Amino acid sequence: MLWILLIGGFIGQFYMTLFVLDAISEKADKREIRKYAIMLVTCCIIIVGAGAGLTEINSRYYKEVSQTNYWELQALSDGSQIEGNVRSTKTKEVYLFYYKVSEDEFKLGKIDADKTIIKETDDVPHIIEYTTDRKNEIDETLIMILTFDIAEHAEKNYIIYIPKGSTPRTFILDLQ
Repeated sequence: MLWILLIGGFIGQFYMTLFVLDAISEKADKREIRKYAIMLVTCCIIIVGAGAGLTEINSRYYKEVSQTNYWELQALSDGSQIEGNVRSTKTKEVYLFYYKVSEDEFKLGKIDADKTIIKETDDVPHIIEYTTDRKNEIDETLIMILTFDIAEHAEKNYIIYIPKGSTPRTFILDLQ
């Protein structure tokens, strides 16, 4: 409904602008020019109201979190690896790890360190990847098309479960 109002408002605004300009160029009486001007302002109010309503609807997102991957750890770097380009100033810290593919096969993986939490566990060391999707309360495809919102809204976060006691505890209290 808001989209119909918005599109109708733009069409009305276009035609009312033409009518006002035509009335002014033909030196029509002031009552007729005033009538078209009021209609033009009404179309502008409809456009602003419909746009505000669409913005409000588009902001009604909720997050849906799902577990998307589970990797059994074999080895893990400490996050001191830096990934980036020599020519670029953009770098990010990553964790590199080997995970079990089958009984005698392993594969190298990489995850962003800034999206990772490390927890100690008594269980088998592993990494769980969670994907958070931004969902809309109404039909998300319709909203995506009509608001030109085609950006990817999925965000990946990780929890690394390591054996208890494997994290060294070092505190330096030097506030100089």
